[in-house]
Amino acid sequence: MSSAAAPLVDVGEIIRLVGPGAFQRAQDYARHGAVVETHWDADARILTGTVRGTRASPYNCSILLAPATGEFSRPTSSMCSCPVDVDCKHVAATLLVSNTAHVREHDGVQGASGLVAGGVGVEGGSR
Repeated sequence: MSSAAAPLVDVGEIIRLVGPGAFQRAQDYARHGAVVETHWDADARILTGTVRGTRASPYNCSILLAPATGEFSRPTSSMCSCPVDVDCKHVAATLLVSNTAHVREHDGVQGASGLVAGGVGVEGGSR
């Protein structure tokens, strides 16, 4: 993981981007450690991730984040090297793991519980 965490992304924004089915599968990917690396480029506002999938080599994804309310951002576009190509479960898993890293960095490990399971709401609390 990168040392500087990406901004939080509301779980509703993630679901809007990838759909509820891909989001549900992404939760399993995030829970089981399929996201092996994330990196936040604050200047370009791009979050990248490396995610183990069904192929032998991992998938690489990137998500462009636009500022939203407070410390939140919203995904405006995404790409992935998987067959789906955009807005997939690998993108959602990267966002979920990034949210967890953000909370751990800013609020401590205890505040990160439940993020992979439920995400971060608009008010910033765990669901």
